[in-house]
Amino acid sequence: MNILLHTYKPHRTKVDLDFVELPDNLKYEGKLGFYTAERMFVSKLLTYESRKELKDIYDIAQLLRLVEARDFEERGKLAELVDRVIDGAGDDQLITSYKRQMENIDLRFKNLRRKNIQSFIERTCRDLRVFRNELLKGR
Repeated sequence: MNILLHTYKPHRTKVDLDFVELPDNLKYEGKLGFYTAERMFVSKLLTYESRKELKDIYDIAQLLRLVEARDFEERGKLAELVDRVIDGAGDDQLITSYKRQMENIDLRFKNLRRKNIQSFIERTCRDLRVFRNELLKGR
């Protein structure tokens, strides 16, 4: 569903509607249910693994600030998934394609510029390694 938000200027955004059985751990704001940060984090890791797009790495970096290793049950499996994402994110061809995406389709992120993509990905991978180590330490 596309939505037009009006603040000091109009912003187009979208809301994904899922017609699936709802999980028990939704967070509610009034009658509107939201997935937890932990669920969105795992979902973004899986999404990145399948489509390998910069926007997913950006979302992972943002969600990584909101999650803690102790909040996950299957830490070994999650650590393996994190490893696969780290391995895929460091690929030079992917970095080149990210830069091309930003040029060709005017892809923009709040604080991320084309010249900073390499360091952003390296920093995110480092943060993911720290997170993975915390997952394995807490088992």
